[in-house]
Amino acid sequence: MKNIFVIYTAIAFSFIPAGSSQAEDLVLKTFLREEYDEPVSFIVKTNSSNLVFSTSDNNIVWERTEDFVTWHAVSSSKEYLVPVKKAKSAVFYRLSRCGPRPSKLYIPNDYDPKKTYPLILSLHGYTGNAKMQDRFFPLKDWAEKYDFIFCTPDGRKDNFGNQGWASGDSDYLRGLIEAAIEQYSIDTNRIYSSGHSNGAIYSYKMAIDHSDIIAAIVAISGIGFNKWKVETGNQVSVLHIHGTLDNIVWWSGDRFMNVYPGVLEYIDLWKDNNDCDERKLMSNIDMISQIPGKETEITRYENQNTSVVTELWKVKFAGHFPSPNRNSMETIVKWLLDKKRG
Repeated sequence: MKNIFVIYTAIAFSFIPAGSSQAEDLVLKTFLREEYDEPVSFIVKTNSSNLVFSTSDNNIVWERTEDFVTWHAVSSSKEYLVPVKKAKSAVFYRLSRCGPRPSKLYIPNDYDPKKTYPLILSLHGYTGNAKMQDRFFPLKDWAEKYDFIFCTPDGRKDNFGNQGWASGDSDYLRGLIEAAIEQYSIDTNRIYSSGHSNGAIYSYKMAIDHSDIIAAIVAISGIGFNKWKVETGNQVSVLHIHGTLDNIVWWSGDRFMNVYPGVLEYIDLWKDNNDCDERKLMSNIDMISQIPGKETEITRYENQNTSVVTELWKVKFAGHFPSPNRNSMETIVKWLLDKKRG
């Protein structure tokens, strides 16, 4: 029989992700505030061992709950099988088109649940998507080499159909982290956020809102808004990468509407927040192969015991897409993995 947003009950079951798969759906735990856009129709059939949920709609998410407060996204397939097993409590299921957005989590091939793994969020820019971010900031090879897990989620679409990060997404990204911690063996002292442009802006937002779990961020060509006060309960290491010729997020800041500060001003705010008073001399590096010479000037500030770093990579003559070459990517990854919370 066909229903619209009818909630079905079934016997409780466990969703256990396979450890050997390279890319897996992250089962998201989140509250469903402002997530729906329209009803979704589906059919349910039963046999001796399964409930069979099916739909012809695209971009859908199956969800489950035991308390009607917290819903878990458990699948984005058009057909979803629920094993019927005897249990004391009932589990409830529903379907939405917009719902909590499932994200792909990359797991190293040699994943061992007895070990703990760092987790990196990699956030795309406005009008981008997860696939574009994976090309701009490729982490797969380094995840295999250095044994970490990473997630490149998709932002929500706005009224113009463009994907990006906006109000409320800080909680969504927190939900992704918490879901990963529940389902995989994550080192909770080594959780990071990275991003480009709009994704960099929201990496700063993650550091401000969730300094209790974020150890460090990498922000490329994006900066926090003036209205976001740089005052965190815990110190968060920052690596900021910015081209001096960026004509989208200007090096000198937004002097017209005063939406965001200049790069040097913002680094000073984070340096003070992190108690990074010691300036360390660093050599210039060749971050972009297309620009001759060592075009990137590094300024590093450290706290007293060097456990927290506030660092700026000033990329001379580069625009809004200062794509790191392979050597620089490895340096960035190692920079992140070296940072620990607490």
